[in-house]
Amino acid sequence: MNNDERDLLLKSLDSELSAEENQKLEDALKRSEDLRTEREIILNMRSSLKSAAVRSFRAGFENRVMAKIQAKNVEEFTASLFRIFRPVAIAAILLIIITASFNMWNSDQISVDGVLAITDISPTDAFNPLVDLAQE
Repeated sequence: MNNDERDLLLKSLDSELSAEENQKLEDALKRSEDLRTEREIILNMRSSLKSAAVRSFRAGFENRVMAKIQAKNVEEFTASLFRIFRPVAIAAILLIIITASFNMWNSDQISVDGVLAITDISPTDAFNPLVDLAQE
């Protein structure tokens, strides 16, 4: 038995063969005991599968499975956001603390104005383009 003969056997079980293919398969079946044995095994398996009881799932099975999949995807997405956000949040808090400390150190003020580096400037100076706002 070669692969072409086996392919013909499988094809014959699933669809109609041409006259030439049918003759080749018949000749091969006459020559090869292995091919006849394989055909019997396949036919027995098919009949066993057809006669087996069909078990079905309760009503709504598909909807329950899809709901669990979607819930799991939402949970995984939320968990991944928290996993990603935690280091970013820690880095942002450290950056805020460092910036606030730097501003208080440079302004010599321990106050909200010192943390935010707010300088005393009059409204007239704020809108005057000729006033240099840089602190020295």
